Amino acid sequence: MKRRIPSISLADPAKSVLIILSGCNFNCRGCITIARKPIGRDLSAEEVVELTLRASEYVWNSLPAKVIIGGGEPTLNFNYLVKLIKLFKKLSINNIQIKTNGYLLNRWAIKELKQIGLTSLVVDFKAFTDKIHKWYTGKSNKRVLRTIKLLNDYGLEFSIRTILIPGIVDIDEIRKICIFLSHI
Repeated sequence: MKRRIPSISLADPAKSVLIILSGCNFNCRGCITIARKPIGRDLSAEEVVELTLRASEYVWNSLPAKVIIGGGEPTLNFNYLVKLIKLFKKLSINNIQIKTNGYLLNRWAIKELKQIGLTSLVVDFKAFTDKIHKWYTGKSNKRVLRTIKLLNDYGLEFSIRTILIPGIVDIDEIRKICIFLSHI
């Protein structure tokens, strides 16, 4: 099982590694990532871990302290994501975070991520108003709202990231997101 990987980046001083997985289920009008399209090399989870370890050894002479898996959308191939997390956990890299739009996560997937020891998630919450979310991403936000509630119910650490787009996702829209979050 392979997935296209456009980049693996290392950052100091936190010794963190950002692994970008290609492909996304959203079609955001303002997407700035090159990873939305299928670009990069096809790599197995084992190959990604090996490249990460070699780069970390070269740069820091040690394992990374944190691994962040983003994209694109890392949950497009859930089995690949789980395998990647398990391989890093096997190396005693315990600070692992995914950056997701939350659309594909459900109760079963969240339970699995918690069980394998995922540290935290960052959910890109594009818009609270479903009509705006559909216009911007091509998808309803109902599943994203459900995911955020489930993450809280299962006690997984998460944060929300949103965007300010004057005239579209404006202060009023961000206020609605804040009110929704305050009730969780």
